[in-house]
Amino acid sequence: MPPGWADRYGHRVENYQLPQTEAERLAFATAVGADGAVILTRVDADDAPAVLEQLEAVQVLRAVWPQQYDLAANSPRWRATEELPSSQERIASPYDVECRYAIKRTTRWTGYKCHLTEHCGSRGGGRPAGAADTGRPVGDSPCRGRQFHAREGHLRVGRNHVEDTAGDGSESVSVRLGGWLDNTRRRADKLTPERRAELDALGMRW
Repeated sequence: MPPGWADRYGHRVENYQLPQTEAERLAFATAVGADGAVILTRVDADDAPAVLEQLEAVQVLRAVWPQQYDLAANSPRWRATEELPSSQERIASPYDVECRYAIKRTTRWTGYKCHLTEHCGSRGGGRPAGAADTGRPVGDSPCRGRQFHAREGHLRVGRNHVEDTAGDGSESVSVRLGGWLDNTRRRADKLTPERRAELDALGMRW
């Protein structure tokens, strides 16, 4: 292992742990970019075990690095904000590749959004469609899981399935439901009991 890696990556990196000045942050990001490039170079080497390419962590790294760094330079260059892909395309967290960075008025977060619409009918009064029974907001993908289950009667979703629905106004909102469910299975041990119960109720196949 190269010197310094244990100090940089021996624990989960949080914003409050990052250097405080812009110059120090740039230096840290440049070092991280170079480290990631070293890993990808070694994975691509002719004598590297083929199984490395199949690791989820490697696949995420290969997707994230071109988004965050200009790899055409001699060494990876950290992209300026205006060079980054849109928030809809950009992977915001390596721990959950389906979540996205979002802004709603003055609130900013990395996670999910749930679009709610009211319905009128003889059953259920005006209960918002897709609202959680717990009264707390839930993410786009869980909402679409309930939508899929209500339509199909099960949650056997293909890996590449994309669930579409109307969002705010009339625009269409697409969620990679199959990918989100697959990623959720991989981190099942990190889910809250409430989230597991929600998915179990929909027939989640762990």
